[in-house]
Parts: sequence; structure tokens; C-alpha cells
Amino acid sequence: IDLSGVSSAKSAALPIESGILSKPQALTVKLPEASITFDKATLSGLADKALEEGAATEEIRVAAEKVAVSSLSEAQQAAVGNAAVYDLSLFISEKRISKFSVTATVSIPYTLKTGERPEGITVWYLNDEDVLEEMTSVYDAATGTVTFTTTHFSYYLVGYDGSGLWTNPFVDVAY
Repeated sequence: IDLSGVSSAKSAALPIESGILSKPQALTVKLPEASITFDKATLSGLADKALEEGAATEEIRVAAEKVAVSSLSEAQQAAVGNAAVYDLSLFISEKRISKFSVTATVSIPYTLKTGERPEGITVWYLNDEDVLEEMTSVYDAATGTVTFTTTHFSYYLVGYDGSGLWTNPFVDVAY
């Protein structure tokens, strides 16, 4: 499902009754702020979760939206600094599902700034204690995206290791 060219698109609704969750080997939802890919096991798990929630005839909605740092709490603002913040969400019948038992692969567009190296682009998760947790991520200069996998949706940040958010704890190893 490609909505990446629709600048106002913040989410995509997937009707459960259409069978869209059981047919494909994988499903990618492309939004302007992120592309989110669910493999067959993830889709099956989401369908099962929808049934558990009693949503057999409802929809699953996937959302990705860039968040204004000023809209975050003071503690969150202090944690994120000047990094780009994204709210990744999954809803089953309008109930927000933060954690799921399988993984999703997320790709977020990022343009390297002058002096930045691809290996320095990093994704962080902002946890419930307003502490940043570094995610394993890879920047692809050819596509201009940083990609990571996750088992939960929440606030994620993309930035450069020189931004002050991350410091190399191994002073004898260059990054």
C-alpha cells in the first residue's frame, strides 16, 4: 500500500474482513514519514490479535507521523534534543496496540547533512521512562532511509551520533 506521495497521509487502514492480513507473504505500508513492513507471521499475529479484541469486522490502522518536539513533555524534550521524532502507531478497531509478539521492519527517510557519515545515522526508542534506547539500525545512502526492526510502536528518533544524543563509550574504537 503506497501512500508515500500523499503528503497529508498519516495512516493507512487495513480492513480485517478483506483478508488483506492472511493473503500476502509480506505487506508494506508506505507513508510519507515511514515505510512499515509486516511479514506473514506478523500479519497472522495481527489478525489473531484483532480476533482477540473482538474486531473481526473492523480494521487495523498503521500510522507514522513526525512529531513536533514542542508537543512532547519537558522530560521527553530534554531526552530528544534536536533529533527528528516519529510517532509510530498500530490500532485495532481504534484501540492503540503498543506491543506485539512479532516484528515489524521500519524505514524512515533521512537526508545526510554536510559532514555526516552513513554509519553515524542512528535510531533511538524513547521508552516510558523518557530514556533513549539505541536500536540496531542501518542507513542506506542509495535510498536515503534508515531501517530497523521492532516489536513495539512508540516514539522513535533519527539522528546523527554527533548530535550529542549518543556518545561512543569505547574511546579506543573509532566509529
